[in-house]
Amino acid sequence: METVRIGIVDDHAIVRDGLAMIMELEEDLEVVGIARNGAEAEMMLTNELPDVVMLDVYLEGNNGIEWLPDFQLTSPQTKFIMLSSYVDAENVIQALANGAKGFLLKDWESDELVRCVRQVARGQMVLPTSVSETLSDQLAARNRKDGAPDFQETEDTTGLSLQDRRIMDLLLAGYSNQEIADTLFLTLGTVKNYLTAIYRKIGVHNRREAIAYFQRRHKETGS
Repeated sequence: METVRIGIVDDHAIVRDGLAMIMELEEDLEVVGIARNGAEAEMMLTNELPDVVMLDVYLEGNNGIEWLPDFQLTSPQTKFIMLSSYVDAENVIQALANGAKGFLLKDWESDELVRCVRQVARGQMVLPTSVSETLSDQLAARNRKDGAPDFQETEDTTGLSLQDRRIMDLLLAGYSNQEIADTLFLTLGTVKNYLTAIYRKIGVHNRREAIAYFQRRHKETGS
């Protein structure tokens, strides 16, 4: 079994020590470096060349996301996972744009953290459902076009799932199918399948009719 070499960068000792303890309990994971800030992280990357680094979004005096481009120049083969106490859409988007391979929450169960580290080490992108769902909700609220109604549940839409409703919110906000797919981290084909099912559930045949349907409902409810 190949050992995954891990670095941890966080300005809180209790978080650093806790993560290190969790990782070291696994036979295939080895913590090779711990840093409190960006400067120490640069030294750790230079000296240890870890496979995966767990990097705090909010380092004292600096934003961990902004360090990513420099870190990747120092150790190009290292994969970075951002750690945060909560999901913020701007941080997730910027982290992924800067090359992060994952975005995790610090309060997750230890087995979830370990599983995600292994996935990133294998080259997979990790953006768990809880993060992507919160991200999509924040983006839908932030980017909603003027006058576009929120999805409103009515007697004949109670059969729609939570994902159906997220898709309808983005549809009503003016998103294209591809933009919906990108926002919710779905394939274009999956979004089309969802929309077909939604149309069937509310008794319409296409996007135009669906938008008109919910706009009419919006006016009727006065919301």
